[in-house]
Amino acid sequence: MKVRGKLIARLKEDGKTIVVPMTVADRAMRTEAAPDVFFVTEHYAPWPYVLVRLGKVTRTDLRELLQDAWRMMGG
Repeated sequence: MKVRGKLIARLKEDGKTIVVPMTVADRAMRTEAAPDVFFVTEHYAPWPYVLVRLGKVTRTDLRELLQDAWRMMGG
């Protein structure tokens, strides 16, 4: 998903997971607190992104993630 030309989320091929930019520190906190919702694969480990299970994330958390991604991308 792009907003004003800036990528703030991407739907994975499985249709059930999105990739969202996030600082590595925030990612570590979220994956530890809610590993059923937030996770990282080996591919994304070196990059400031987190994977989010759409079926598990709350609307409130998803809204916050997208707002934070927008700010992180300079929006």
